Amino acid sequence: MKKLIALSFALATVTISVSAQQKRDISKINSSTTHASHQEERHERMKDLNLSDAQKEQMKSIRKDKSLSREDKRTKMNSVFTTEQKKRLLEKRAGMDGKDDAKGEKRGRELEAKLGLNKDQAMRLKSVSEEHHAKMKALKDNQNLSADARKAQMKAFHESAVAQRKLILTAEQLRKMDAMKKEGRGNPRSEKEDK
Repeated sequence: MKKLIALSFALATVTISVSAQQKRDISKINSSTTHASHQEERHERMKDLNLSDAQKEQMKSIRKDKSLSREDKRTKMNSVFTTEQKKRLLEKRAGMDGKDDAKGEKRGRELEAKLGLNKDQAMRLKSVSEEHHAKMKALKDNQNLSADARKAQMKAFHESAVAQRKLILTAEQLRKMDAMKKEGRGNPRSEKEDK
């Protein structure tokens, strides 16, 4: 009998460890796939700009320069483009907004189903999300703010959106959302830092 219990325990331990390893491997694959798809999208956008070899080298060195902040890199990258290339890049970005909207709608429907939201809650969450995105876009477009001021404003907007969501969702829905975020499948990406 003791051997049977010991064998069962050993088998359960091995099964659990194998399962955990598989989940870790799957999450690595998903994150690398996402990174790869972003790289492919960037490559496609750049390919359509017909960059010269000199421009490509300049951009490569800017991307590799670890001493530059993200804002400085963006400024230097923009200086590499010609006016025609900047115009084409803006047109491409405008076309991508429609894709982002479709992805947002899909995520909203998935979140509604997973959390069991009623129509009123879904509409209120969508309104909060749209307001949050509009504020963030305006903040991003405001070139008069310093990086620290922009960061402080983003944090304030984020905290406001989180507080509004907490007023809309029930305690059970908030627990489900927290569990989803811990698993890496939470829809409100802006709340990932909220731990």
